[in-house]
Amino acid sequence: MRRTEVFERRSSQLLTFCGVVIVLLPTTLDPISKINTVPLRNVSYGCALSAALFFVAAAGCALNALRRRWVREVSVAAVRDKWDEYLKEGAGAPGHIVAYFTEMLLMRRHPEESPIGTLSMDAKKVAKGLLWSMRLIFPGLIFLVAILTLLIVGRLM
Repeated sequence: MRRTEVFERRSSQLLTFCGVVIVLLPTTLDPISKINTVPLRNVSYGCALSAALFFVAAAGCALNALRRRWVREVSVAAVRDKWDEYLKEGAGAPGHIVAYFTEMLLMRRHPEESPIGTLSMDAKKVAKGLLWSMRLIFPGLIFLVAILTLLIVGRLM
C-alpha cells in the first residue's frame, strides 16, 4: 500500500471523528444552560465554541489531505517515439534509451516535473494535512474535557 493511501485512510477516519463530535457538540448546550453561576456558564459556552472551532479546523485539514492532486505521468507518446527512434538506429545506442527513460522518470530539470518527484511531493502534502488535523484535534479534546469538568462543578455548586 502506498504511503499516500495510508495517509488518506487515516484522514478519512479523522474526518469521521470530527464530524461525529461536531454533530454531537450542540447536545452539551442544554446542560450548560442549566448551570446556575453565570461566570461558569460563560466559560462553558466559551469552551464549547472553542472545541467546535478546533474540530472544524481539524476537519478542514483532513479534507485538504483527501483532496485530489495532480500527478505528472510519463508521456506514452514520447516513450513510443524514443523507442521507434532506438529501433531505427539499431542496437548501437542502448545507453541513450536508458538515459532518456531515467531523465523522464527521475532527473527532470525541476523536481515538480518528474513523475516520481510529484508522487513524493503529493505524499508530503497529504502527510502535512494529516499532521495538522491531528494537532488540531487534541486542543478540541481538551476543551471537551473542560466542558465536562465545568458541568460537574456547576452541578455541585
